[in-house]
Amino acid sequence: MDNKNNENNETTEWKIEDINAEDDYHQTLLDHMIYESRPSESIEKLIKAGGESGRCDGELVDLILERVTAGYRGQISEYGEKNIQNNIENLVVLLNNGHTPGSKNLNELLSNPELFEKYPETMKKILRHDKKLIDKLNSVKERRELRENHPQDPLEERLKGAKEAISEERCKMRRDGKRFIRGPLRNAPELGKTGNSSTGEVTEIHKKAAKIQTDVAKSFMMANKGKTNR
Repeated sequence: MDNKNNENNETTEWKIEDINAEDDYHQTLLDHMIYESRPSESIEKLIKAGGESGRCDGELVDLILERVTAGYRGQISEYGEKNIQNNIENLVVLLNNGHTPGSKNLNELLSNPELFEKYPETMKKILRHDKKLIDKLNSVKERRELRENHPQDPLEERLKGAKEAISEERCKMRRDGKRFIRGPLRNAPELGKTGNSSTGEVTEIHKKAAKIQTDVAKSFMMANKGKTNR
């Protein structure tokens, strides 16, 4: 088949033995076309012509789910919005032709409400068997609005920073050759402990924890100064 025909109609002239030929990585033409986010019309034609995947069951669906959820921003940044549209339309084609998720779950799509806002009809096709879809979407929307309207408390942010600082200190101690007997996060002083109550020992981490808590407490008192008298 010459290049011109290949460009105009990718699948109609392929022979079945060529369609399912595997490369050195056991990937077929279908695998490559899904990986390259080809238009769903081409994917549909290929499958109707007998195209199959050389991957393990569920891997193609899982690949798309990863792209449109955890990898969503990266896909848009690098390949554009059309890439996302092709991927979710290809997901419909795969599901309609008997492909199912592997280690992932279609409910993971709910972690990205933008998909439902931009492509409502396509998403309904993907989750058409989910009778509780509307309730789930409303729940996702409510949680997002709650986060947007009620940002995290400044004190919570400081406490989070304190825990991260202690974690960094533990990493530094490990780099300096000081190891905890049961690993970096076990038997180590927790936030709130400024000394070992059993032995009376006070380490550098205990001192750091005490200083951080003191700073947090001071900030909290300054932020709330005068409020109790109102």
